[in-house]
Amino acid sequence: MRMDGPALLAACKQHRLYQTPALNDKLYANFRGFSSLGGLEPYTGLRALFLEGNALTSTEGLPPLPELRCLFLQQNLLTSVSPTLAALPQLDTLNLSGNALEDLGGLAGCAALRTLQAADNQLETTAAIAPLAACTALESLDLQNNKLEDGPTVLALLARLPSLKCLYLRGNPLVSSLRSYRKTVVSSLPGLTYLDDRPVFEVERLCAEAWQQEAEKRRVQALQEIREAGWRKRREALGLPLEGGDPDLEGLPRDWQPGEEQADEEEPPELLAARKRLAEFTAAKQAQQALQADQQDEQLPDLAEAADAQALVEERQANEAALLADAHASGSLCDSLAAAAAAVPSPPAAEAACPAGSASFDGGTAAGAAAEVPEAAITVTLADSPCSKLAEAAGETADPPGLVESDTDASPSVVSASPSVAAFCPDDEEDCLAELD
Repeated sequence: MRMDGPALLAACKQHRLYQTPALNDKLYANFRGFSSLGGLEPYTGLRALFLEGNALTSTEGLPPLPELRCLFLQQNLLTSVSPTLAALPQLDTLNLSGNALEDLGGLAGCAALRTLQAADNQLETTAAIAPLAACTALESLDLQNNKLEDGPTVLALLARLPSLKCLYLRGNPLVSSLRSYRKTVVSSLPGLTYLDDRPVFEVERLCAEAWQQEAEKRRVQALQEIREAGWRKRREALGLPLEGGDPDLEGLPRDWQPGEEQADEEEPPELLAARKRLAEFTAAKQAQQALQADQQDEQLPDLAEAADAQALVEERQANEAALLADAHASGSLCDSLAAAAAAVPSPPAAEAACPAGSASFDGGTAAGAAAEVPEAAITVTLADSPCSKLAEAAGETADPPGLVESDTDASPSVVSASPSVAAFCPDDEEDCLAELD
């Protein structure tokens, strides 16, 4: 059922109130099954509004009522408090008991609130009641039968309410979790005059404060005993007497305090000499390393020149190996050329053939080898070669024209012969290769 103007006029008539809404300073709209608020704008003079026993799920629709001081919303279906309550600047008493509230977020703007009843709700954490810190004028607070568990944080929050005098916390888990619940609460809230089911008298307060101080002393003493037990265990492990303080401070003056600067003692001569030797050794080591680095830098050009010379030698050896390979390869023609030599009719033909072969050998292979390896002169010796014997048989000299012979420091190198020279080689291929080598 929605609240509207006719329904409110009917409620005014039933309770013998004015039919002119602005003239009423109180309005009884309780136990009528309203599910939402509305039609309250004309009731600008209200000081007390009774809305308990309905089915309200929110306070939305509550207009600004500048004179409203008491608002009763208990036994509804509220799950949260909307910020519309901040539009009630004179609100003094608010009853939210018997709902399903999970937090009190809409109370942050109720600075004039002095009495709040929020028992029998679903408040569980300290964050759910944190908006109460803004209600600095709060004097009476009822949080019974909720689900608050963290006692120390709840008491720390309530200690920020300087005017708090009456407090109800029964029915919360924190009552059984806090050690010496009543003494702890009374000593934590100095202005408290009533707690749960009975008042707090001055004698009880003094006893609670003394108990708190004694408990603090006992706590400090217990911590000191734990610290000393740790010191004794460490002193025993270090082989020191068990009686004494912190072993880390052993040997310090008795009047020494942390942070106090001590006068520097004169160092023994042995320590000074050792430091001097260490400095000299370090300097010598650094100088040696610098010298080695300079030597390495100087050796780099020599190493480069040696690498170039080695490369040149390797190139020369490769050229000589290639020439020797060509000489061996020419021996395979000896068989065919020897057969051709056997067909020669007479030594005069051989006499004519040998100089031609000599000329071919001299003009082709030797000149090419001299061009490839300019550093070494090519020496060709054919004094005992088969070609010279054939020439003698033909009546010629042993030195056919066209052969180049030069004497150098290099070892003689044999170049490949042309087919005209190989034509007078013997039939045996091995003898031919031996003669050429």
